[in-house]
Amino acid sequence: MEIKLAQAKYENYLRLTAEPGTARRVSIALSNFYSHFKDKKELADVFRSDIEDYKLLRRKAGLKESTVNYEVAVLRAFYNWAIDRFDLPTNNPATRIKRLRVPESLPKTLPLSDIEKLHATATQPYEKLLVGLLLTTGVRGNEMYELDWQDIDFENKILDLPAEKTKTNKGRKLALREDVLELLTVLRQPKGRVFGPFASSTRSLRYKWNALLMKAGIANRKGLHVGRHTFATQMLRKGADLRTVQVLLGHGDISVTARYLQPAELESTRNLVAALP
Repeated sequence: MEIKLAQAKYENYLRLTAEPGTARRVSIALSNFYSHFKDKKELADVFRSDIEDYKLLRRKAGLKESTVNYEVAVLRAFYNWAIDRFDLPTNNPATRIKRLRVPESLPKTLPLSDIEKLHATATQPYEKLLVGLLLTTGVRGNEMYELDWQDIDFENKILDLPAEKTKTNKGRKLALREDVLELLTVLRQPKGRVFGPFASSTRSLRYKWNALLMKAGIANRKGLHVGRHTFATQMLRKGADLRTVQVLLGHGDISVTARYLQPAELESTRNLVAALP
């Protein structure tokens, strides 16, 4: 089957089934790969050795290991889909490609001083809600943008995230702090998106968050995920056990949550070291 035709059909499929950002990133990854092999016309023309060569080319071009791994994963998923969808008599050339080892980096978090700056900078109701909700629930950016008023249980003071709005397709219930609940009560509408009047997309919500960080003078901490990381680290510092934080964040694997242990333990470790003879 022709590569161009298969890619076009796959991208159309993703536009209907995936988030817009995901569909866009997949399209870019596939185009990047096939642009290096313009002599390849059919899906069966691509071999494992081609993908191994591509990995080397991308690393020499300065791309991170995680980016190269993502591009290979996109290829693997694309070939799996095409082989199954069109019943192709070919093997997936990306199946046996090994992932590059990714240097493990600690999650970026906001120190207490930056958290205080951020709260002081957020003066408008929706800005306060964005900061408060992100730092006290740890929801993902997409989950926050897709929040509907029906997901807020005002009576029980709970954020009730339905499974279809989560990354892992598992619903979870998150306690709402009193100040956040008060903001929600003031802004409450009978229906619609909670952040609808404030942001038109997850990207827009991220832009608002980054603008607040800049206004507060907080550098090198961009992205909504830093709020999620900060929530996890602060919960562990306050004594929450790892399993509880895993459930609150919606992690499928507790080893992912364990990455927050080291930054959370630094402060207590420093106190212990100071007490050494």
